[in-house]
This record gives sequence, C-alpha cells and structure tokens, in this order.
Amino acid sequence: MTAPNEVNQEMDFEQAFADLEEIIKKLEEGKDTMSIEEIAGFYAYGVDLMQLCEENLDKVEKQLEMIDEKEDE
Repeated sequence: MTAPNEVNQEMDFEQAFADLEEIIKKLEEGKDTMSIEEIAGFYAYGVDLMQLCEENLDKVEKQLEMIDEKEDE
C-alpha cells in the first residue's frame, strides 16, 4: 500500500476532499501495520490534498466576493 507521489492539480474540491478522507481512514486503520515510510508518504499526500482544498476554497471565496461587490454597485 503506497500513497500517490503527487496530487493532480486539476482535481476539483469534492474529489480532493474525498481523497483526503480516504487517506485519513487509511492512516487510522493501518497505523499498526504500515511502515513508517508508508505513513510518511500518506501523510505528505494528505498535506498536499489539504493545500489543494484550501486553494480551491480560496478561489470560490474570491468569486463570491466579486459577486457581492457587483451587487453592491
């Protein structure tokens, strides 16, 4: 069981979040059977997924702010 090497930057928020949930589940279930290298790989991949989720949320937040600004005009 190995973690993917890098996150697909084209992944949408929903898929990235679902993958992050799966990584958390794997880490919780496999903590006693996984090697430290496997744990580190999944952890690193999870951090990358979290960053992608944050970036996607930031984009949506900016879009909503632009919509609000247009409505105020």
